[in-house]
Amino acid sequence: MGACPRVLINRDPAGDIGTETDDVELLMSCDDAVREIARGMGWAAELDAAWAATALGGEAQDASTRSELDRIVANVGKVIGVKESTDEVDALAAGLAKLDVRPPPGDDAGSGGGLDRDTPADAAA
Repeated sequence: MGACPRVLINRDPAGDIGTETDDVELLMSCDDAVREIARGMGWAAELDAAWAATALGGEAQDASTRSELDRIVANVGKVIGVKESTDEVDALAAGLAKLDVRPPPGDDAGSGGGLDRDTPADAAA
């Protein structure tokens, strides 16, 4: 293919990588491949130190997990609150639909509306 060596770090083969003489296939997890490369280069101690410096400890991990869980629960609460609000609006709209709303006497039907308090809703139908 060309002058550029290709490296594949993957659990499974992919494409035609590995068919050229200068291709490198490391069929393993990325972490294992990085460790193997670091060992081969003599950098294993530096890699372990860098990973240890960035790793969360058990207590820090628990606090981070708790914080994320609290954030998710708060968002779920907001969504549920919105649903409850829409249910209340729907119930109010259904109640208003049951009212007998008519324009005042002498008014055109399209000019607004009002309750006809003289005629009960049952008698109007």
